[in-house]
Amino acid sequence: VKLQGAADPDGLPPAYMSAGCPVLVCALWDVTDRDIDAFSDALIDQIVPEGLKSTAEHVHRARQRCTLRWMNGAAPVVYGYISKDAK
Repeated sequence: VKLQGAADPDGLPPAYMSAGCPVLVCALWDVTDRDIDAFSDALIDQIVPEGLKSTAEHVHRARQRCTLRWMNGAAPVVYGYISKDAK
């Protein structure tokens, strides 16, 4: 983790990334359980056959399944990066 300010990075995402997690999908704020369940189902349905290569694209498409796309669908974000060339 590269520091770019006076404060050290803190919280779960930097801890997972420091431990070697290649990519992390989490919500920036609380969302309704039905919307996040629909999002999770759509995300898993895409990742299982296609893998983690384009996780950000999978998250983008899974957001469309949320009833409140601009509130609940906007909450999930991707930390980390896996290139499309990764095997």
